[in-house]
Amino acid sequence: MQGKPTEALAALKWLLPQASEETLEADIAEMVSSVSHMKADMAGGEAGDACSCCACVPGCDSDERTRWARLFSAKKALIAGIGLVVLQQITGQPTVLYYVQSTFELAGFSTAAAKNADLIVGATKLIATLLSVPLVDRLGRRPLLLAGTSVMFVALIILTIGFGLEGGNLEGGWSTAVIFALMLYVSGYQLGFGPITWVLISELFPLHSRARALGVAVICNFALNLLVTLTNGPLVDALGQAALFGIFAGMCVLSLVFVGVYVPETKGKTLEEIDAMLK
Repeated sequence: MQGKPTEALAALKWLLPQASEETLEADIAEMVSSVSHMKADMAGGEAGDACSCCACVPGCDSDERTRWARLFSAKKALIAGIGLVVLQQITGQPTVLYYVQSTFELAGFSTAAAKNADLIVGATKLIATLLSVPLVDRLGRRPLLLAGTSVMFVALIILTIGFGLEGGNLEGGWSTAVIFALMLYVSGYQLGFGPITWVLISELFPLHSRARALGVAVICNFALNLLVTLTNGPLVDALGQAALFGIFAGMCVLSLVFVGVYVPETKGKTLEEIDAMLK
């Protein structure tokens, strides 16, 4: 983008030492072409072609509207990216993570022991995330999403059964099972939805829309996080903890279907190849 293809080629040689000179030069040429098309496209929008994005209304900021129109024209990327952000929240992540201490107490642990729950969860998240880092380029994005969501589903089924059988008062073996399920859920989330959602959002959108796409995704993420957190208490009172975990398990099934149908695999593809694939 800064017009330094020679430096870009040197960076690629360092990053991909096994690649041939011809392959790297072809990659650079493809990047230069993509950036040129993007700049030409944006220059066309800045030229003030208001009719290309909206009616010719006095005071209309055609340039800004054109840029937002470009974002919403990337329908496949938008469905995949925003869909993942939504499912990331409605599969129960805020409830499970924000109410860990109370779940430990329901499982029969003392208040003092429950206060250490956040440390245990934090360590579990760290280990699971470290596992996902080397696997994301080896196995791919979709397999990790499907595996992580499946693990979350199993964990939520255990939580549903545990709280359902004991009526919310856990004793004996189910206390241990529920704590195990919590750690299993956290591991599945950090293996799949946690990191992979943001990797995909950074890859799926074309260059001229990526910043706005990330902004929209972050807003959706925290808005849904707030909504799920605020509605957790009323839903538990109305439905019970077991039923709520059961609903989250159902959302995991929906997530598996969504990933299978709408989320493309981007492993091993350049940003230019991904852009062409989605078009």
